[in-house]
Formats: sequence, structure tokens, C-alpha cells
Amino acid sequence: MTTSSEIKKALVKKLKAEFQRPCYEFGVVEGMRLPCFFTRITTTGNIQTKNIYLQKYEAEITAMYGKTEKAYEAKIIEDVEKIKSLFLTHLDIGERVLPVSNFEMQLVGERGNIPQITFDLEFFDSVHREEEADVMEHVEVKEELRDGNA
Repeated sequence: MTTSSEIKKALVKKLKAEFQRPCYEFGVVEGMRLPCFFTRITTTGNIQTKNIYLQKYEAEITAMYGKTEKAYEAKIIEDVEKIKSLFLTHLDIGERVLPVSNFEMQLVGERGNIPQITFDLEFFDSVHREEEADVMEHVEVKEELRDGNA
């Protein structure tokens, strides 16, 4: 079963590889270095069958810039396009490829100058658990015949 933690790690890993910037959890402000990203994963879902669970995740990426960033609007557009190229179609989680949908970018904050990207990951997961009991190695069956019937 794919977990929120695995999705968050894959998201952060891709962002750090492309941008070489720190990624923080929302609410962390002490000691943060700009420019940086804040990332968050939220989840919902529901049981589809006895063994299948529909996973629904929303990924949120907020980009923060320092006051010294040159060509601020141009930099935002460039960064959003890079993020779009990273996450527009799918997100790799180990050997699994999760489809991305509802990719959106909006500008938030008091001045409407902070880019916030959100997208959804929706997929089915198995909730089947293997039995932890020992496997039976040898079986003896004794049949008793009565009136010629087994």
C-alpha cells in the first residue's frame, strides 16, 4: 500500500533535484532559507470492495522567494513551468507510477505574489494482508469407509 510518507518523499526528492532549494513543512519559519518550497500532502479515500481502497491525495507546493530575486514575475513563471514539467502527468513512487490530475497554479498571499501549485493523485490500492500464520507442511487424511461410500 502506498503511503503519504512515500508520496511526500518522492515529491520533495524531485523538487530538490531540479531546484537545489530546501523544502519545508508548512508552519516552519525559523531558520528557513529563501528561496524555498513548502510542501504538504493531504489524503482522503474510501473502500471500493473488500480488498480495494481508492486513495485520493492532494499535493501542495508553495514557492517562497527572497527580496533579492531578480525578474520576480519571470522567475515565478519559469519555476512554475519547471514544476509543471515534473508533475503534470505522473509521480514515480519507487516502482509505482501514480497518475496526476487537476494540476493547478494560483497566486496567493496578501499581495497575490506567492505561487501555489496543487495537483491530485488518485489510484486504487490493495488492502489485502497476507496471513502471518505458518504454512502447513504435511497433512494426513484418514478416510473411513461405511457401506462402500467414502
